[in-house]
Amino acid sequence: MSSAAHNGTSGRRAATVIVAVSWCAAALLSVLVLRWDEAFVSATFKSGVPLSTDARQLVKLTRAILLCATLAFLCLGVLVRAKTEQVGGFLVRHRRTIEGMLTSAVTLVLLLAVLEAAARVVLRGQTSELGGAAYKAQLARLRYNSFGLRDREFSVDKPRGTVRIIALGDSFTFGHGIENEAAPWPKVLESLLNAAAPVGTRYEVINAGQNGFGTADELARLKETLVFRPDAVILGYFFNDAETDDMILHRSTLTTLQRFAYGAHFFLFGHSYLYGLVVVRWEALKINCGFEKSAPQQWNEIYGMKEQLNIHKQQLLQMREIAVAAQASFVIVTIPGNYDFAHYPLRVGHAFMRAFCAEQQLACIDPLPVFAGQDYTRTRLNPYDAHPSEYGHRLLAETIYNSPVFREALPHP
Repeated sequence: MSSAAHNGTSGRRAATVIVAVSWCAAALLSVLVLRWDEAFVSATFKSGVPLSTDARQLVKLTRAILLCATLAFLCLGVLVRAKTEQVGGFLVRHRRTIEGMLTSAVTLVLLLAVLEAAARVVLRGQTSELGGAAYKAQLARLRYNSFGLRDREFSVDKPRGTVRIIALGDSFTFGHGIENEAAPWPKVLESLLNAAAPVGTRYEVINAGQNGFGTADELARLKETLVFRPDAVILGYFFNDAETDDMILHRSTLTTLQRFAYGAHFFLFGHSYLYGLVVVRWEALKINCGFEKSAPQQWNEIYGMKEQLNIHKQQLLQMREIAVAAQASFVIVTIPGNYDFAHYPLRVGHAFMRAFCAEQQLACIDPLPVFAGQDYTRTRLNPYDAHPSEYGHRLLAETIYNSPVFREALPHP
């Protein structure tokens, strides 16, 4: 066989492979398009957690993109099949260039795979304040009851002799980064109460905290959990709960391109240890170099606008009103951030809450004086995550348990 004939045959075979791969890709994408809806995305990427409004819009956008990609692969296959000779000739003429590009691509993929494996070994399940792949894996292993709470099952009818306490809050109450079901502070508090309970009395502290919750979400969760007929409600308050009136009334809207970019970012951040490692270290570098404000600095700016926090205050007061109307006492616990307590960056938020509680005669507990005497590297999860460690949760529960404010608010059966 002549060289020209051999090259022609090789080119046609390569073109046939492209057709087969294109049509296989179109078939797989078409199946994904048919399955791609809110329920599928929630179950596959969010561990069953309901999607936000922005996420639902992103699902629709992604479905349209997948549909376009399906049609593109289908058309590519048809076009190459119709122009087999021309495509084959092109592939033969540029064989070395194409082989070089493929070699570079394969090398890059293999390098990224090795680095991803190395990142998984180095991190060993280490979470960050924003979550990440390790935290997503932890969430998938956690157990939830039929009410969607990270806790055991509770009967709606309260058993005789039982004192029920609802613990509201965000990730600092939920137990971000903690797999031990008994370690979040609501469950430690429950154990402390039952250890000293008189005969015939049982305490149930229901962990109603949820990652990402703000004050409005906690208010809604309180209304939902009134079905348990609580005797007391504890709000685990953290400083990212605060929003100015303008932030609440005028939510920022994202463009379609921004939604897609954020969606791609959070997908990678939630699945790739390597990507998460780079993002977290890069953000820390920008903050350390002064190019970007840290989270505490951003929160302090919000608390500095006291006259613009009216809606936030109203939401807190509404929680007390709802609790009191349900014949339950209401206590706010201002949870400290686990930063260097020698140069603690969140004193502005603590001062705001102390003044607000005194002004409104709210029952409030500030554990900061207790935490200030601790080594913050022991009370926090890891250097890149200021959420409480198991020790931090226990210290928080013990502080609440020993507080005269809590003792006064604690009902007796």
